[in-house]
Amino acid sequence: MNKNRYRVIFSQARGMFIAVAEIVKSRTKTAGQSHSIGEIEIEDVTGASSITYKKLNPVNFAVVSLLGAAIYTLPMATIAESQIVADRSAPSSQQATILNSSNGLTQVNIQTPSAGGVSRNTYTQFDVGQEGAILNNARNNTQTQLGGWVQGNPWLAKGEAKVILNEVNSSNPSQLKGYLEVAGKQAQVVIANPSGLICDGCGVINADRFTLTTGQAVMHQGYLDSFRVREGQVTIEGKGLNGSLTPYTDIYARALNVNAGLYANELKTVLGQNDINVQDQNSAKITATTSTTSSPTPSFALDVGKLGGMYAGKIYLVGTEKGLGVRNAGSLNATTGQMHLNANGDLTNTGNMIANKDQLQLNAENIKNTGNISSATSQVRVDSQNLDNSGLISSADELYLDQQKTLTNAGVLNAARIVLDANSLKNSGSIEQTGAQSLDLISGSISNTGGRIGLAKNSATSGDTGVNNGGSAGETSGSGSTAVKPNNPAQDGGSVEIAKDSSTTNVPKDYDKGYIHVKEQLNNDQGAIIARGVIDLDTNNILANQEGKLNLGHIKVQGEKFNNDQGQLTVQQADILSTILSNQSGQIAVNKSLKVQSTSANNNKGTIQAVEQVDINITDSLNNSEGKIASGQQLSIHAGQVNNQSGLLYSEQQDIGLDVQQALDNASGIIQAKTQLNLNSQNLNNNLGQIIAENIQQEHGSVDNTLGSIVAKQNLISSAIQFDNNQGQIQANNIEFEHKQLNNSGSIYADQNLNIIGQNLQNTGSLSAGQEIQLKSETLQHQQSGLIAAGLDRQGKLGTTGNLKIIADQVELHGQSFAGENLNVQSQNHIDASKGQLQSKNIELNSQLGNISTHSAQVIAEHLSLNSHDVINNQQGTLSAKDLKLNANSLDNSQGHILHTGTDLLDLNFSQTLNNQSGEIRSNATQVNLNTTSLNNTAGQLIHAGTGQLDIQVDQLQGNQGKILSNGQLQLQAGILDLSQGVTSAEHIILKANQLNHQQGQLIQRGKQSPLTLAIQQQLNNQLGFIQSQTILNMDTGALNNQGGTLSTAQGQDLNLKVKGLLDNSHSGKIYVGNNANIQAGSIDNHTQGQINVQQNLKLNSQLQVNNQTGQIAANADVHIQSQGIDNSEGQISSVQGRLELDAGTGLLSNQSGSLQSAKDIEIKAERLHSQSGLINAQGSIQAQIQQEIDNNAGQ
Repeated sequence: MNKNRYRVIFSQARGMFIAVAEIVKSRTKTAGQSHSIGEIEIEDVTGASSITYKKLNPVNFAVVSLLGAAIYTLPMATIAESQIVADRSAPSSQQATILNSSNGLTQVNIQTPSAGGVSRNTYTQFDVGQEGAILNNARNNTQTQLGGWVQGNPWLAKGEAKVILNEVNSSNPSQLKGYLEVAGKQAQVVIANPSGLICDGCGVINADRFTLTTGQAVMHQGYLDSFRVREGQVTIEGKGLNGSLTPYTDIYARALNVNAGLYANELKTVLGQNDINVQDQNSAKITATTSTTSSPTPSFALDVGKLGGMYAGKIYLVGTEKGLGVRNAGSLNATTGQMHLNANGDLTNTGNMIANKDQLQLNAENIKNTGNISSATSQVRVDSQNLDNSGLISSADELYLDQQKTLTNAGVLNAARIVLDANSLKNSGSIEQTGAQSLDLISGSISNTGGRIGLAKNSATSGDTGVNNGGSAGETSGSGSTAVKPNNPAQDGGSVEIAKDSSTTNVPKDYDKGYIHVKEQLNNDQGAIIARGVIDLDTNNILANQEGKLNLGHIKVQGEKFNNDQGQLTVQQADILSTILSNQSGQIAVNKSLKVQSTSANNNKGTIQAVEQVDINITDSLNNSEGKIASGQQLSIHAGQVNNQSGLLYSEQQDIGLDVQQALDNASGIIQAKTQLNLNSQNLNNNLGQIIAENIQQEHGSVDNTLGSIVAKQNLISSAIQFDNNQGQIQANNIEFEHKQLNNSGSIYADQNLNIIGQNLQNTGSLSAGQEIQLKSETLQHQQSGLIAAGLDRQGKLGTTGNLKIIADQVELHGQSFAGENLNVQSQNHIDASKGQLQSKNIELNSQLGNISTHSAQVIAEHLSLNSHDVINNQQGTLSAKDLKLNANSLDNSQGHILHTGTDLLDLNFSQTLNNQSGEIRSNATQVNLNTTSLNNTAGQLIHAGTGQLDIQVDQLQGNQGKILSNGQLQLQAGILDLSQGVTSAEHIILKANQLNHQQGQLIQRGKQSPLTLAIQQQLNNQLGFIQSQTILNMDTGALNNQGGTLSTAQGQDLNLKVKGLLDNSHSGKIYVGNNANIQAGSIDNHTQGQINVQQNLKLNSQLQVNNQTGQIAANADVHIQSQGIDNSEGQISSVQGRLELDAGTGLLSNQSGSLQSAKDIEIKAERLHSQSGLINAQGSIQAQIQQEIDNNAGQ
């Protein structure tokens, strides 16, 4: 019969529906007329109109074909075999109405459904004959396949049911030999009989789910909640079960016995004593229970006989009851989806278990297979305590075998990739892998006696040598058992054969790599382990290859000793674990990776190399003197101690990790990595050695790099307790050092950054970097021969960038310290830069608790900041900066030079002293502020070249022979001020002090804009001194000693002089005033050639006597003198062009041998007047008001 064309007709002669060939003629159609596979026409020879139903899928059609159209071949004689009896003891709402349909078929008018759509119907008997029965779920008259027209169900006035629950209260199992058709709206059909169910040609029509259960149904708020399964068996026999006309078929029972075909689209079977929650029908929740029942315990949860079979798109089998296993002598076939079997007992398979298009998963206590377990396209997974296979287990994809105890194979295990994990593997058969990757086999022990592991026998690439493979498919195994050849599923009960698309191109799948790993023992007697390309193998044997050659795939050696002296070992990959490894003058060459683990290893003059990674772990010592250990990729060495004298440790493309617990001796040796080099040891000897890499990170107890070199193209990170770089060379792009003691008499250079952290750093060599240097140490000793330079290129040229930062408790910078941009020193205690050279654009020295010494040093910067907790000592040193900041309690600049070349504010604030003895402080700043308690400027120089203000505030200033010079305003305020023999000069001067010693000093105001102001609270001593102002001179003092000194103002400038006490201008003292003079004093002593000369008016007011003996007081204009007595003996008081007014108050005016002259009038007021031999001469009048006596003897 054409597989795509067929006809189903009703035969009057036979009284049933039958399938016929296309050429058979019907009453209405000619021969050959038919419908396609998409629809079925049921013809009635009486001329009734045909009824077209939905098209069948391939499974539907296969079932119909294989069962001989059992749905439609219903002999009329079988009608009335059905015995369905409602339970009259049940509530009336659960009593269905049983009647016959129009053609005599049993019809069940189901009861009114609940709010959840469940129609609950209870029976004392529910047997369905071959003719089938109708479950009436129609509200109105409707047509059925089995019963013709069916009248509407009066119980469904409020709506149809979603679930038709049929509960059977009987001591006998229900006999289901025919179909149950749901009339009207589709619904789930549930048959629940705790006494069991026997299906012999059963099935459903117009149902969206078919559920057979031996459990008690549990309702909850009108919904079907769960099934309580405690006993009962479902038996499939005879004509079997057809569930292909409904999407889902469920079997919930304690046991299932299958001796016929069971067909379904998706089959779910839950076996054992369980509570099965079905609120979500697609994801039932299973809770296993244990209950005592009167019925005997079944032998198997699932028993499939030789004539039995389960065929479905997807198969889900679960057996939860302890000890109840599965026996399959028939066929389990999942055609489109997964097959999942999970049993809490043993699985025995002598038949076929096949998943055509998806995964097959088996989980049982113990599994014995003499049949066929396979998936044509996907994975197979078998999990059990023990697996005994003398049949075939195969997968076109991956085969996972996980046995917690023993896997015994006398048959065939075949897959593209095999993953095997067992405590014990006993193989006398064949374990075949067709993929290109390595096997994945893990076992506590392997016995492969006479067996085969790896490529399939007779494979073109297997290199088979005729090893007996035992139980391969279709052959007799070495144990004598016959392996079962896979059956054609179509030959067993009519299973559906899946057609293959020959046009599909098979693309090889890329699987994970695997390996063979034996925890204890491998016995491969008369066996073969053959994999595609290479062999992955672990072994516990001792390997001796002295003067020998080994060429293998992947090898793992575990043993007491591996001896390869003068030998050659060539492998794809090696893992060597031994107590002693000896490779003297030998060669170990690995095409991939190499792992070595040993107590000791001797590679003297030997070679150990791998194309890929090398891992070496030596507990005690590794001797590589004059030897070579090289890798194409990573080289990792862990050892107690390493001797690499004149040896080579080399990584061509990647990094080296060298971890040594004790000594690493690289004297005259080479350690070189392409990328990263990690070195760790207790002691590193790199005398004349070379350490080279892209990046180096090392950690040691001590390092001796005498005449050695450590070079990193990028980064060097080094940590050591003691590091001696005696004439050695260390270079990298970036360098980080951490140490307790670093002694450097060689060169440490970083193209970018150099960072050193430690306790004590001694440098007599070179520490330099192209960009930044950071030194952090408890003590830093930078000797005169040393160089620290940031911003220095490889040609030795200092650029304009580069930062040097030093952080230490104690700092000595006696050598050269240079930075292109910033030089910053932070010290907890002292900073001693004596005799050093510090140069940078910006320099900052900070001492938190100590002093800063730049004694005999040169410190040159654009921006210079020194911050000392106590003293800045710049004796004989030079500080030069455009921007200068000095902060300390005291500054000692004796014989030193402080040069401020900038114009910004200069603040010099010292809470205690500033010693500038013989020193020099120069500034171009507009404003200079100097504030200290005591300033010693003896023979020193304070030079302000700016045009702003020089502001000096001190308690005491010792300026003997010193200079204070300003191009702007000088504002000087002091307690005790000594400017003797010194020079003080400014455009404008304001000087305030308690005392001023200006003996032999010079105080000159050059500017004419503002007056020269001197305010001295006590005495101003200007003996032999010189005070000159180009403008007004304002002086206010407690006492003035101007003996031999000079006070002068420029032409046209006034003098305002106020002296609270004595104004002593005697002994050739000179007061020259270019304009008017206003002098007030407690008393005035101008004797012995004292001179007071005023260009214009003179007002002289003394609270006591004016002593002008042999002195001179003269003014071009008016002269007004008021005092308590005037002694002009042999003196001169005159007004050249104006009046002369003398008021001696109540005292004596003595002009003995003196001269009083005026170009105009003279007015005299006195208590007494003595002018013996004196001269009183006026061009105008002379008026004298004398209270007592006038003595003008010999006077004129």
